[in-house]
Amino acid sequence: MPTGETICPRCGAGIPAPARFCPACGYAAARLVTGQTLDGKYEILEKIGEGGMGEVYKARHLHLDEIRIIKVTKPDALGEGRDPRRFQEEARMATLVRHPNVAALYDFSRLPDGSYYMVWEFIDGVTLEEWMRRRAPLPAEQALDVARQVLAGLSEIHAQGIVHRDLSPDNILVRENREGRLVAKIIDLGIAKRVAAESLSMTGTGLFVGKLKYCSPEQAGALSEGEALDGRSDLYSFGVVLYEMLAGKPPFEAQTPEAYLGKHLHSPPPPLDTARLPPRSGAALSAIVHRALQKNRDRRFASAREFAAALERAAPEATAALETPPPAAPERSRSRAIPLAAAGVLLAAAIAGAYFVLKRSAGPRRPSPPASATAASAPPTRAPTGGPDEVVIAPRIVEQRTPTENPLPAVSPARELTPRAEPTRAPAAPPAAAATEAPAAHSDANADAPIEGVLTESKLKNFLRAWQARPVERRARRAMEIAGIGNFWAATHPNEPFTAGLKVSLPQTLKAETEAALASGQPALARLFHNAYRQFRFSPPDPDLTRRVRQAGR
Repeated sequence: MPTGETICPRCGAGIPAPARFCPACGYAAARLVTGQTLDGKYEILEKIGEGGMGEVYKARHLHLDEIRIIKVTKPDALGEGRDPRRFQEEARMATLVRHPNVAALYDFSRLPDGSYYMVWEFIDGVTLEEWMRRRAPLPAEQALDVARQVLAGLSEIHAQGIVHRDLSPDNILVRENREGRLVAKIIDLGIAKRVAAESLSMTGTGLFVGKLKYCSPEQAGALSEGEALDGRSDLYSFGVVLYEMLAGKPPFEAQTPEAYLGKHLHSPPPPLDTARLPPRSGAALSAIVHRALQKNRDRRFASAREFAAALERAAPEATAALETPPPAAPERSRSRAIPLAAAGVLLAAAIAGAYFVLKRSAGPRRPSPPASATAASAPPTRAPTGGPDEVVIAPRIVEQRTPTENPLPAVSPARELTPRAEPTRAPAAPPAAAATEAPAAHSDANADAPIEGVLTESKLKNFLRAWQARPVERRARRAMEIAGIGNFWAATHPNEPFTAGLKVSLPQTLKAETEAALASGQPALARLFHNAYRQFRFSPPDPDLTRRVRQAGR
């Protein structure tokens, strides 16, 4: 084979290196080639996938030495002209969604020929489809954990006015973390659309989007004239996914597209086989899945948050059923009393801890409801441990998304943060001295609480002051959240005077925290601060600092 020539996978003919299509059959060759450098910073490693609209490549960021995923618009072999609107819409929408259970978008640009590409977070995992192919049905507690994470990501997607429209197991990536827990992320907003920008011209009249096995009745044609697709369509699709995780097979199977559409439109889902589920929660889980699969969307869960809350109410029973030991023999009952009591205390503590985290993530505070009624909006937030590619934690704010008036008063720019030359440490003093560590307005409770209601400038300033008053370890643990809030504020208030100062002072502060942690011989803290610093969209990377953080961690 001549140098630079590739083999056409369709007909086997040789494709010269500069050619975009096979000269024999017209097959669209790979848009990028291995070893090519894109925009002077992305080295193409390999092509890993291809879809109806584009190609997907694995690449390495040359300056940061990190793996990325690049999605490129597909060349048009028929010469009909590219319509990049949907690709641009995908990129624009993806920038609105910042959540640990949704893949992060890092870059968006154009190739010299005018086609577009996007650079996404690399997730070292497999699709949920592949995971289920090897292991389905999943254990109930694992399936519910994945479900909570996906619903948390969906809640944020829907909050931005976006309908995914293609939620299926191959658009959910999972990976095992160090503790053996499956971490799930929603990927591919390629056919997602903002509800406010609904347009038939984006998809073409009669063009069906989404996979038939997981499509909602609305996607199959159940909507009346004048009605629009909304987030409840995604909840139906995920109901199919959850059914498959628990049962090992989807609720509907057919041989033709028409048969699939007919089943989604008219056939009731078969009851979930509770024999595979924990006895104490099987009936509840079956009812939850049945509600998610209602043909009439008004009878489904109204939101991803409500869906997650229902699962949370069933989860403690499922956990207890799986973990409760068999009854002890009479002669050993006394010796087992202490271990059983300890197990009960641990289980109660775990449930209380989960309730506390969920309560903090659920939005504005209300009078304390029973723990079973708590909405599970997101999994517990952890300090990033997976390297610099950890996504920004979405700020836990804005339950009231449609304020009647502008909550921001006109104020002069002010930099509320100042870089630190050294990390602040709690003084070695008797316990009584802890009360004077920070002003009363910035108590531990205030420093660790989420920002509630509509995010205003005064709330953000108070939150940042409280964060700065904490010991260095506490600041490091919440640094990613600080970066997420900073990105959120800068994106939603680009013209506010306060924003200009924040975009300078906040990166400076996290960069200074990184330097101070390196100087004091604390590489773990330096990595936490540095990972957060690198999440800012409005601050340039610092390759020298990245290099020193990596060297310190070796």
